Amino acid sequence: ACGPDHAADMVRGIFEEKFQNSLIGAQVEIIGLAQKPELNGTRGVVKRFIKKSGRYEVDPTGDHKTIALKLKNLRVMRILKQQT
Repeated sequence: ACGPDHAADMVRGIFEEKFQNSLIGAQVEIIGLAQKPELNGTRGVVKRFIKKSGRYEVDPTGDHKTIALKLKNLRVMRILKQQT
């Protein structure tokens, strides 16, 4: 059956996926990392959303390796308009 809760969950899922995908290519600043504080303040580009972990793969500027981060550790600086 498809009750109102199910419909709301579907809409929420579609919205979340659109939001997650909208951050791909965005320029971000890394913030609030406790494990790797040396990366705080570093800028980078979001490469993809990792659905399994709920994190964003970010390619930091400089010699840093790609890192998977939660949304709370990203300050979005600029979102690039995507082609539709």
